[in-house]
Order: sequence, then structure tokens, then C-alpha cells
Amino acid sequence: MISTWATSFTDALALGALRAIFQYLKRAYDDGRDLEARYNMSMAATLAGLSFNYPCVLLGHLVGQTIGPIYDLPHGLSVALALPYILDFYLSSSADKIAMISEAAGIYDEEMTDLENLRRMIMWLMNFYRELNVPLTLKEIGVGSDELEKLAEYTFKSQLRKNSSIELTRENILSPYWRMWRGINGE
Repeated sequence: MISTWATSFTDALALGALRAIFQYLKRAYDDGRDLEARYNMSMAATLAGLSFNYPCVLLGHLVGQTIGPIYDLPHGLSVALALPYILDFYLSSSADKIAMISEAAGIYDEEMTDLENLRRMIMWLMNFYRELNVPLTLKEIGVGSDELEKLAEYTFKSQLRKNSSIELTRENILSPYWRMWRGINGE
């Protein structure tokens, strides 16, 4: 949704996917025999795939495509790990889209600023991830701080896309990696 190539059509597809994910993922995780939840998750996956077919993916997927193969993580898990940190990275250029994502999660508060809603969204995601046993930091998957520059360099060299609302450089790609390593509260 935060790709500069996104359209109202692709946003609608993405929001449909997000609403289904936020509603059914935990149910499918808790009970693999819950056919309604699994059906709706398969529909969400289809909608999500259609939503980024043209706008293409951004830094969250690029980070996922970098760390997944190196640390033997499934793609969905590696992208999920990056998501809260990437939302924070794009706040300055995409607050309106991030607000739409928090609305899809059912947590947007009109009385709050964009920054407050972003922080709320990130904390909500972190709690959601805890329920799903998703790692919250790069440290949890065994990444050492001495590896971060190499990861950022690899992401920059091999994964760069032109659809980012923030120009991606070696230096600013390193910033989310450090945040992912330290964690939300900078532990």
C-alpha cells in the first residue's frame, strides 16, 4: 500500500486482505482444522498477491527476502518480523496509508495523531505477533549486531526498488535493521 505505484484499486485489495488476516490468522494458527479460518486466510493470500502485483513490494519484503534465506526463515515470517519497523521507517512519507492499515486492524483512533496511531499500530502488531510466536527482533533469530551492515548492503545491492516514497540508500536501509535488532523499546 505504501508503494508510490499503488492505486485505489490495489489499496482496496490490500485492505481486504489485511482485514481478513487480522480476523482469521489467529484462529487458523490456533486450530488448523478451522476450515473457515483457513479458507479466509487463503482468500487473504490471494488478495494480498493481487494487491502488490503492480505496485510491487517495498522495503519490508526486501528485508524479508534478505534475511529469510540467510537465517532459514519462511518468507511470511521474515516479512512479518520486518513489518513494524518498516511502518515506522515510512511514517514520514506514508502516514495516511499507515492509518488505513490501523483502521483495517480496527485500532485507529481519530483523536490521536498519526504518530500516536503508528505507535499504537506497532504495539498492537507486537502483541499480535507474541500470540503467534513470531520473533520480535533479529537477535531472537540469532543475528549478531556485526552482521547488520552486511545485511543492509546486500539489501541495497540486490533488492532495491524504485517505488519507494523514501529514496533507499545504504545508510537509511541500515536504520531499520538496527531497530529490528534492538527491538521496539531499544533493549
